[in-house]
Order: sequence, then structure tokens, then C-alpha cells
Amino acid sequence: MYHDIKFLRQNINNFIDTNGLMNNTNIAGIAARVLYLEGANAIDTTRSLFSAYGMSLLDFVEFACELQAASAFPIAAEALWPVAAMRQQQQFHDGEQWTGLGYAVLLRLFDGDVRVQSCSSEEDLQNLFTVDFVARRLRLLQMAQQ
Repeated sequence: MYHDIKFLRQNINNFIDTNGLMNNTNIAGIAARVLYLEGANAIDTTRSLFSAYGMSLLDFVEFACELQAASAFPIAAEALWPVAAMRQQQQFHDGEQWTGLGYAVLLRLFDGDVRVQSCSSEEDLQNLFTVDFVARRLRLLQMAQQ
């Protein structure tokens, strides 16, 4: 599962920009390795890692671990993709659909992407899990830790 962690740790400076953040190309490269694709160029940063590239939940956990290994700050899988935890909280999801508060939080999580309003399930939202989303999420998580 952690087949590239040693490589990432040895090459961390190649993955971090001057602000201590991974850029989209580096995130795409990590995703490509986890998904056994031919490099970062095989990933369109605007397409879903789940639906377009077949990322499974196990792949997601490995992806989060490899992001953590390459990052200068801690990243929990639950923080990278908080949708699953939100779905378990009645204030956000009533068991059948997202609540008004749930949609408001999702809109903020997805940087105001109006497609969120047509997403009724976690699987629908997985269509929005892109490299661009991951880069934005990592920036927010790092800012929250400073």
C-alpha cells in the first residue's frame, strides 16, 4: 500500500512549492502512481478521480497516505474528504437527503460549485473529487493548521 512513500520522502522538495504546498502536477503524479497510470499527464486535474479514473476507497486511503508522506503537514483522510463523516451527522444529512445546512457546508467545501445542489448522494459528490479539489483542500487544511 505504501509503495512510494520512501520515494516521496526522499524527493519531497520536488513536490512542494515555495509556500510548502504541493502543486496540481505533483498531486496528479501521486494519484497516477496510486491508480497505476502513466504519470501526471495521464490525469486531467478537472476530472473526478473516482468516476473518471476508477479510484476505489482503498485507492483513496493509499492516496491520502501518500499525500501525507509527501506533505510538510499532517493530512487525515477524513479531513481530505469530509463528506462521508458529514453524511453520518443528522444536522447535515437526515438519512435520505442533505439538509439546508448540509448543502451550505458542501457549497463551501466545494468552493461554491453550483453542481453540489444536484448531488443527492456521496457518490454524486465523488464526481467532484478532482486534483483541483484536492489542491484547494490541502491549501485550506494547511492554513487551518497555521
